[in-house]
Amino acid sequence: MKRFDIHNNSVGFISQKLTEIGEELGNKLNIKNVDGFTFSIASDEIYAKSSPILITIDPVSFLILKIELSDNRSKKAWVSHFQSIKEQNISFLQITNDEGTGMKAAVNCELSDIDRQSDTFHAVAHRLGLYENRFFKSAYNLLELETKLEHKFDKAKSEEQRQKYLNETLKIYDKTDKAIELYEHFEIIYHWLLESFQIFDKEGILKDIESVRMDFDVAIEYLKSLNNKKINKEVKSIENCKSDLFTFYKTAKEKINLLSQTIDNKTLKLLSLAWQVDKNRIKSKNKFRTNKLKRRENYILK
Repeated sequence: MKRFDIHNNSVGFISQKLTEIGEELGNKLNIKNVDGFTFSIASDEIYAKSSPILITIDPVSFLILKIELSDNRSKKAWVSHFQSIKEQNISFLQITNDEGTGMKAAVNCELSDIDRQSDTFHAVAHRLGLYENRFFKSAYNLLELETKLEHKFDKAKSEEQRQKYLNETLKIYDKTDKAIELYEHFEIIYHWLLESFQIFDKEGILKDIESVRMDFDVAIEYLKSLNNKKINKEVKSIENCKSDLFTFYKTAKEKINLLSQTIDNKTLKLLSLAWQVDKNRIKSKNKFRTNKLKRRENYILK
């Protein structure tokens, strides 16, 4: 619009409208004439430019229990945030949040009586996912370099040139083999770790949490055996929050036991499997995989 000297002529911008709505609603849920509510909550930190916004919601309905612009994201700020929600006669069943230092410290202090579920995406996939692509590109680039050197060797016009390209190719061979090995081993272990967060097995049966923890620990040890400094640094961070990664299995078991009272075992397993496939479909960013998972979900529910 600036390029063509056209002036803004809208009645109201989105930000202005959101400001109006925000001023009407306030920054926290106000409960009147009721005994109170209990929620399983999710808390996080988002940013307006460089200023942190502390937010707590009910992740089922997306109801915002409190949102506030803060000067910092310290333990003190988060403790005050949680206390303000409690003052509205709201209680908590459990909380899901990431490893933000101030927020986690406040949870341990103010909400130590409820279960905490660490954000599995930021704990594992966010830390390790990018290495899968990096290791693949590294191996692929070395393979391309090998091919170029082999072509140069074939076209060399003198023995001296051939020997030169041969020596360079032999050096690359060793690097390529190691890069491919690192990529292949890492990919297997990484997806092994991600499989731990699939609640049900391929038959739709709830996994045994102790077996899941054992598999996760073994995968972590295999990651360490790759002897990669960057990976080991990420592994250390994962191990620091490992105790809070699988709280959701406890909730899942309670829900399955509840549903089993009214749904027969065969139907329940199919519904559980369909739910998991749909969950993976929602998370997928690949159109081909999304369509494939949708077809699988439809097949299960037939």
